[in-house]
Amino acid sequence: MRPLPTRAISRSRLRRCMADGLGGARSGLPCRGFARSDDGVALLEFALILPILLLLYIGTVEVAHLMSNLRKLDLFTRTIGDFASGVATPSRQEIDGMFKASRVVLMPFDSANVEIVVSAVGVVGTVASGPMQVCSSIAAANAKPRAVSEKPTVAPPAELRVGGARMLLVETRMPYQPRTGSIFTSLFGQSL
Repeated sequence: MRPLPTRAISRSRLRRCMADGLGGARSGLPCRGFARSDDGVALLEFALILPILLLLYIGTVEVAHLMSNLRKLDLFTRTIGDFASGVATPSRQEIDGMFKASRVVLMPFDSANVEIVVSAVGVVGTVASGPMQVCSSIAAANAKPRAVSEKPTVAPPAELRVGGARMLLVETRMPYQPRTGSIFTSLFGQSL
């Protein structure tokens, strides 16, 4: 194999080019090739584009992580609703058992700081136009239950509003831990 040709410039020639300017004021124009050389342009373009590419890559990873976290939290909320709807009048131990058993759904995400509130919401009276209110509410240890007679934050569709009807309202809240944010804090020693 033949070695690739190199366009190395000697130090003395570089000094002459700097002294003469890139056009080469002396006879023989020693810097003509140096002025037209495009060596290093690809490296410069790469250096300019690299931060943008890294930002796009990290952003894509972070958005995928966030969407996975939201999907898991949605499954977790539905699992608690399914468990709670199967028990007529659950005791505190049964509720705590439901909360602990449901945390498996959140894996691999940390479920230690998840706030869970399960409320029985109903239409007061026998007509569908009656007001909605919280009939009873129970929460995990790190959350606050809703007050009885409080108006719920979400209203069910009109088709589901039947006089005297009861529904479960399961609310979950989970702090989001960025995947790439922890890498930056370990590298630079700052908190995000």
